[in-house]
Amino acid sequence: MNRAEKHQLETLLRQHAKEDVPAFSAELHQRVMGALRAQGLPQPAAREAAGRSWGSVVWKIGVPLAAAAAIAVVAWIALQPAPSPVSKDPHPVVEQQRIPSPLEIPEVKAPALTRTNAIKDARYAYLDRDARKLWMFVASQIPELPAEKKDR
Repeated sequence: MNRAEKHQLETLLRQHAKEDVPAFSAELHQRVMGALRAQGLPQPAAREAAGRSWGSVVWKIGVPLAAAAAIAVVAWIALQPAPSPVSKDPHPVVEQQRIPSPLEIPEVKAPALTRTNAIKDARYAYLDRDARKLWMFVASQIPELPAEKKDR
């Protein structure tokens, strides 16, 4: 017997077996279950009305949150830059003085201010200049002021 013949035989046997078995009867099922319950078959336990217990909440919510927090901490630690190693070299590196080339313009040092209050006075120089410009603009817009006060 080859495979095709075996497959045909199996198909015929399955069809005959389905014809011998009656369809499911809901009434028969109810009668059988009623008789079993009358003989003492325990009833299915009622489900908890409160819903989930704290243990299931911890397992279903707490554990994934803890795992996510652990992954976040590991990722944060992994992405932090490593501290620079401290050099234990007993010989410090001395920088050499740079020799200016003849093409470079030498640096000119500004003379020291004679008064110590000069820095404090110059601190608001730009602000004073802007305030004066604003005052002159406002004065030019007021028609009651005489012309000589409007001039700069």
